[in-house]
Amino acid sequence: MSDQEESVWVVFNGEIYNFPELKKQLEALGHVFRTRCDTEVIVLGYKQWGDEVLNRLNGMFGLAFGTRAAGGWWLLATRLELSRSTSGSTRGESILAPRFDRSSTLPARNLG
Repeated sequence: MSDQEESVWVVFNGEIYNFPELKKQLEALGHVFRTRCDTEVIVLGYKQWGDEVLNRLNGMFGLAFGTRAAGGWWLLATRLELSRSTSGSTRGESILAPRFDRSSTLPARNLG
C-alpha cells in the first residue's frame, strides 16, 4: 500500500490494535484516509511522524516500508515475529525475502 502520491510504500502483515486511535489523531491533523485498513495508518503515520510512527504502533505485525526519497526499503519485525531478510536483485529487479527466526532479535535496518 502507498500514500496517494506514491512517495511512501508499506508491505504489511498483521494487526495494529490501536489503529482506530491513530486514525483519529491523523484525521485531526488533516490526513484523509482512502481505506478502512490499518495499513494506511502506518503509511500516513510515517508521513506525519517519520520513524516515530513505529513507537506509536501497538500490535502484532511485520512490515517493510520504503520511501521514494530514501530510495530503498526498511524492514521491521515486532517483538513476537522477528525475522531476518535476504535481499538482492536479478535482471535489474529488487528482491526482498524474509527468513523467520523467533530466537533472534534484529533492529530495523536499511535494505536499500
